[in-house]
Amino acid sequence: MNPKPITCLLLLSLLLVVSEAFSLIPHKADVLIYNDLGYGTDLTLHCKSKNDDMGEQHLGYRNYFEFRFRPSIFMNTLFYCSF
Repeated sequence: MNPKPITCLLLLSLLLVVSEAFSLIPHKADVLIYNDLGYGTDLTLHCKSKNDDMGEQHLGYRNYFEFRFRPSIFMNTLFYCSF
């Protein structure tokens, strides 16, 4: 018994939709903040978004702070950092 052409077409369409849906999931974003202000100069920063607060960070000279997040599927994730 051979599958009907309409069944094959529906299965291929479903496969295409599923593969496109997975490509819409954003990759993780990496943020790295590096203190190169000069010897003896510390950097104080505070990064946050609507849903996440990274807390206040104190970086000595040539130290760094990094965090990673996954943007929302609508690509409207915003992080704000104050220095």
